[in-house]
Amino acid sequence: MVSKLIKLRKGQVSFPLNDIQDSGILNLEIHSPTIEELPKEISHLKQLQKLSIICPEVRDFPSFIFELTNLVQLKLKNTKIITIPESKTVFKSLRFLDLSGNKITELPDWFFIQDSLSEVNLSNNSLETISESIFNLTSLTRLNLDSNKITHLPKSISLLKKLNHLSLDGNQLSEEEKQRIFEEFKIIIN
Repeated sequence: MVSKLIKLRKGQVSFPLNDIQDSGILNLEIHSPTIEELPKEISHLKQLQKLSIICPEVRDFPSFIFELTNLVQLKLKNTKIITIPESKTVFKSLRFLDLSGNKITELPDWFFIQDSLSEVNLSNNSLETISESIFNLTSLTRLNLDSNKITHLPKSISLLKKLNHLSLDGNQLSEEEKQRIFEEFKIIIN
């Protein structure tokens, strides 16, 4: 497996394109405290299976991600991203999705058709609601929604028969909603 770790120093704003010339890269990690935009040339890495981006100054969801249809794991953490654009892309192999620590306010429709997803971390965002369409994520076993602004959980989440870990601490759930969730999932929410 060809892996590549790219760490940009503070103040370094240009991306080293030469580091991603090898189209056989399967695992790419990008860490940068200052870069605001990632190069679209990453889309040429068609065989990429794992992509991890930790760049706190990135504001826009990188559209090239929709061209990386062989992804098994996507981590896009601790950015300033608020919205994720719509797409018709289905990631047939995507199992792990970590969008924690962003500023995401709502999930796009394409998220709810990724039925291969087994683990999703959406903690520390600004989500207020989760769509009833979540029942489409039939492979989902772990869902972390900690520290958002969620006021209620969709009833359709009970249709996720493989779900064995649900975390909702730090949301704005009413006492009645916490009780409903406790009765259904046997979890106590702080």
